[in-house]
Amino acid sequence: MDYNNSSPIEQSSFFEKISNSTVLKLFVIFFLSLILLIPLSLISDLTEERKNREQEVSGGIALNWGKEQVISSPVLAIPYRETIPLSAEKAEKSNLREELKWIFVSPKTSNITTDITPQHLSRGIYNAVVYNSNITLDGSFDKISLEKLEIPNEQIDWKGSKLIFGIQDFKGLGKRPSLNWDGNELTFDPDFNNLKLFTQNLVCPVPLDPQKTDNRFKIKLNLKGSKSLNFLPLGDQTNIQAKGNWANPSFTGAFLPGKRNTETSNFRLPGKSLLSVGSCRNNGQAMPVRSFSSITTSKMEMRAMSKSQHKPSALQLPLQITYWITQT
Repeated sequence: MDYNNSSPIEQSSFFEKISNSTVLKLFVIFFLSLILLIPLSLISDLTEERKNREQEVSGGIALNWGKEQVISSPVLAIPYRETIPLSAEKAEKSNLREELKWIFVSPKTSNITTDITPQHLSRGIYNAVVYNSNITLDGSFDKISLEKLEIPNEQIDWKGSKLIFGIQDFKGLGKRPSLNWDGNELTFDPDFNNLKLFTQNLVCPVPLDPQKTDNRFKIKLNLKGSKSLNFLPLGDQTNIQAKGNWANPSFTGAFLPGKRNTETSNFRLPGKSLLSVGSCRNNGQAMPVRSFSSITTSKMEMRAMSKSQHKPSALQLPLQITYWITQT
């Protein structure tokens, strides 16, 4: 018969050595870490899925409601015809052709006033913040100096003059914007073919008298959008005012508003005056937005906690004012 001669003291000593082993402790920690990676991976996948789904929902709502909007100050477009020789060697009449070109005149003064009303739209457990805005653009054009343009008066087609302003997404328009041009009530129509001055153009023929080219304008429009509301001021002096029923806007950018009122559930941005210089004359080609140079950005950012079951850290509705200056 065999007997185990090991004493209880020796056995307890062996287990104490194992329990106090640093290598064993590290192995246990490593094993537990691997086990915990499984639920962590599942949570990360769920978080990423919810994040992507929220972006899809916000994009889908914006696609139907209205995307980020960019609104420009109006530009006066005056057509003229220039005779150009087909070759530099021959200048006979049979070797000449007429080319239609445009003079683009930015306003001397431009005032932009907007009243913004944000709201929540839901799809499933997700919320998206969109806005309605009532916008008024008014101002005046200075008298056009033909001497500075160096264009003969007989080449200018004054009757073909148009007033153009651009927005980013036509889906956000509730109805056609109205125009008061020196007391004449007119309406804008979309233009997709001729003058591609901005991303999407609204054009209105205006009566322009060569003897009186200093005119006043007033544009009213209702515009829906999401994420941001941007302004493209093109006047020599532009004044921007914004207000809305949102309690916590934030302001960033090189030119912050000197005065602001955010003490109540509403915010108010008093007039921000800007000066810009330069001409707006085009050499026969439609002048895209890239022919302007951005000088600063002021962003008002709105945040609201989602009331749905899925609660992201914050929903943001930035109201961005971008100031531009024309290039000479």
